[in-house]
Amino acid sequence: MLWNERGQRLATIPLGKPLAGGTVSQTIKRARLSHALQDEAIRRGVKVQFGKRLVDATATSDGRVTARFADGTQATGDLLVGADGIHSAPDASSILPHRVGATSA
Repeated sequence: MLWNERGQRLATIPLGKPLAGGTVSQTIKRARLSHALQDEAIRRGVKVQFGKRLVDATATSDGRVTARFADGTQATGDLLVGADGIHSAPDASSILPHRVGATSA
């Protein structure tokens, strides 16, 4: 179930039922996902930075993504994860042509 800040139920999303291809949905708390992604990135030698504000992102011709930040820096990689909430600005789905899916924990 999805709840707003006043405790009102916004929606119920059925989870755990197999999709047509047999895939079963999974749920994970945002903090747990964040730690798992950060731990794996560090294990693979990826530099992790916090406190950046995304202002633009573009898909490159080779399928990668370049993210530009408010402080003037940029980073290019294989994956852009927007995990700062549904009220994030800008919303990555408005920047990049592909959006795999969205979830809320």
